[in-house]
Amino acid sequence: MTRDRRNYPRYRLNEGVLVTRRHVLGPILNLGMGGMCFEYFEGEQLDHGPMDLGIFSDRTRLLLSGIRATTVYDIVLEQGEGFLPLRRKRRAIRFLDLTPAQQQAIRQLLTTHTMGPA
Repeated sequence: MTRDRRNYPRYRLNEGVLVTRRHVLGPILNLGMGGMCFEYFEGEQLDHGPMDLGIFSDRTRLLLSGIRATTVYDIVLEQGEGFLPLRRKRRAIRFLDLTPAQQQAIRQLLTTHTMGPA
């Protein structure tokens, strides 16, 4: 049995909450005060070291940017085929040094956009 090393619980999010970089990467699957997990199509070069990401909610028009994070894992879910062979991937990240404003915005998302524990 593997031990969950998270310091904070994760919660499944409603549809429409997306992770961004220079543009939308994909849907956020779960979120907690310590990090998040999202899916994306390979093509965007994402660093495994520290990177800046954002969170966007269409429903509430929230755009939270400049979130420093590092990769916990990055796995291939589906190998693309055909003329556009992009792989669908899942990445979990850990937040680094959230500002008080970022912490408050994430707490607000956890109150208004969750479907229960992940």
